[in-house]
Amino acid sequence: MVALTLYNLEESNLNIQIFGTKKCNDTKKAERFFKERGIKYQFVDMKDKGMSKGEFNSVAQVNGGLENMVNWEGKDKDLLALIKYIAHFALKAKENCSL
Repeated sequence: MVALTLYNLEESNLNIQIFGTKKCNDTKKAERFFKERGIKYQFVDMKDKGMSKGEFNSVAQVNGGLENMVNWEGKDKDLLALIKYIAHFALKAKENCSL
């Protein structure tokens, strides 16, 4: 999975972050895309650093929510089921806290 976030969308001050892993082909493609165009970016290795809550929320907002951040056609069906369960549980907890 590769997640991109864009901050300060003024032409002269574009900050790009690539969240991924070093071995991921999609991450390599994204890095190559920006390198070939001379566009500066920051790479965040998800295996080393992970993503803060704020970074996650920012990426989720840009992508239209968690459902658009996950490859639901992926091969690891157990992991996908776990993600669905956790997301469902988190939404229920959020609803109960706002009452």
